[in-house]
Amino acid sequence: MKHINTLTLITGALLTLLLAGCGVSSHHKSGNHIRILSVNDMHAGMERMPRFAFIVDSLRREYPELLVLSGGDNQTGNPFNDQYDPKGWPMIEMMNAIGFDASAVGNHEFDTGREGFAYLASHATFPFLCANMEPTADLPIRPRMTLRTKNGYTVGIISLLFINELGIPDSHPDKVRPFTFHDPMKSYERYLGMRDSVDVLLFLNHYGVLHDQALAKALPTGVVDLIVGGHSHTKIDRELYENGILITQAGSKLHYCTLTDLTLGPDRRVIARSSRLIPIEEGGKEQPAMRALVDKIFANPEMHKALATTEIGLLSKEELGYLMTDAFREVTGADFALTNPGGIRIDSIAPGSISMLDVYTLDPFSNQMMTVELTPAELLRLFESGFDQLDNRRPIVPSGLHVTYALRADGTLEGVTILDDNDQPLDPDRTYKVALSSYAASVYSFGDKSRVKDEHQTSEEAIIAYLSRHRIAPDYSEEHRITLFTVEE
Repeated sequence: MKHINTLTLITGALLTLLLAGCGVSSHHKSGNHIRILSVNDMHAGMERMPRFAFIVDSLRREYPELLVLSGGDNQTGNPFNDQYDPKGWPMIEMMNAIGFDASAVGNHEFDTGREGFAYLASHATFPFLCANMEPTADLPIRPRMTLRTKNGYTVGIISLLFINELGIPDSHPDKVRPFTFHDPMKSYERYLGMRDSVDVLLFLNHYGVLHDQALAKALPTGVVDLIVGGHSHTKIDRELYENGILITQAGSKLHYCTLTDLTLGPDRRVIARSSRLIPIEEGGKEQPAMRALVDKIFANPEMHKALATTEIGLLSKEELGYLMTDAFREVTGADFALTNPGGIRIDSIAPGSISMLDVYTLDPFSNQMMTVELTPAELLRLFESGFDQLDNRRPIVPSGLHVTYALRADGTLEGVTILDDNDQPLDPDRTYKVALSSYAASVYSFGDKSRVKDEHQTSEEAIIAYLSRHRIAPDYSEEHRITLFTVEE
């Protein structure tokens, strides 16, 4: 990996000059440039959309050839979008209004399910791209596309989606089961022939920066000009090159966008390239039409309804996980409950009221509540199954249990010990009713999954019912259900 040319982080004042056209020479405005404005992992960051729309409008006035691209994961992360009917529509409506030219398929595009994604894709005015996913009749995803800029250049785009060790994107298995995915590194070569028919060839990926770098190393030299990335939420604030290919990524949640400038020579090939990260600060100038649309969507009093209060707050992901699993356990009448660490989507809830908005932000996926009868041996297998790979060495959060993880010096799992909440061993001769989300039931290993029962409510509904019943959230500040220690060699 090589970093060159410190990337310009455009401050508010400098950005104003740029967008006003000040300090931009006629050379930069000449017709031998292609400018690309890219974002990734927006996760329904709609509160910044009015500012982003203003930036797009301003740049288009300076650079009519501007292309606007998304590296995927446009969805999931804002209840006003995620709980809208139809789910996810506000983000598509806003992206249509801005005039996006293309989006990579991200793993969270599948959160609305097959029918939901098909509806959103069919109503988007831009295509969704993925070269390592088989298209279906109702979801005709393109592996590649060619765009023609207003100054007459052609841009070829290929897109890759990260696939995990289960052979699927990082999504709920049930929501991607209808689709067929392939190894990204074995899926792009057939499309490199586009190079002969376009002026610029780029990848628009939801693959993660490390995988983008590996891809760049594997590509033939001089074939690909740019990789616009996503998935790892990396804020690339210095120009990053690998094998002569510029790689960009703009963090997440619309805190930044990346402006890339490609200069083409007389032979219509890229002879220079640069990129700069533009902050999308709240409080700056906004596009009025987008502000009106956001305000309309946010005007939902039900989301602000207080369900309960917390006197000292829920100050960590672990405490939030305790709240979630206590709710799952009580509402389903289970002996124990658990949640995968990736299902806890915020870091804390401040002291005061807990609203519907807080719950849907904490747990935005609308997973079904499930229960299953497990022996202690099966429960142990479940806790062991996800630590090193599925959960990236983060522990499952339980209710009704004290769980100890013994780790090797390299951080991998040596073993797990499970006790009940009285620190007593579980009875090896009985089974226990365990509550968990449909996602956790799908990805963790514990034996025969035909025993899993649907509790006919979502995990969010369970949390809402629990808080509405108790009105005051528990104080978890002295609670310790998880212990991790390193085994001495």
